[in-house]
Amino acid sequence: MQSDHNLTDNRYQPPASYLLRIGFLGLLLVCLTMTGVSRAEPNDEAETPIQHLLNYVRQSDLVFVRNSSDHDSTEAAKHISEKYAHFKDDIVTPEEFIELCASKSLLTGKVYLVIDKQGREFATRDWLLTELAAYRIRNGKVDQ
Repeated sequence: MQSDHNLTDNRYQPPASYLLRIGFLGLLLVCLTMTGVSRAEPNDEAETPIQHLLNYVRQSDLVFVRNSSDHDSTEAAKHISEKYAHFKDDIVTPEEFIELCASKSLLTGKVYLVIDKQGREFATRDWLLTELAAYRIRNGKVDQ
């Protein structure tokens, strides 16, 4: 007696919904591993002006106010450098560096200030953005 069924018909075939779930999980795994690979970091074009800004702070010999406490330029540069080391993976441009590392306290939200020799106060963010613009002009990078 012959069977109406072919031997291949007796193989187990998982339902389509199962295959879709496995495919989705595989795609999700690929996406999650790729996000670790594509971390943002400043490129060489951004790193040079960022280092210039850190040196500009360090050599300014001005008073920096952070959370209502005065700091000299060396202390301010050290603090900004430490924040930069912490946020480096999130920074691509010098503007992002200024925003994340030199604009305000992350704990209190208080704006960082710089006090010049005449006693005038400026937001450190604005002071550094002005220097960044001047740096770009001096180096022929006015389109950024």
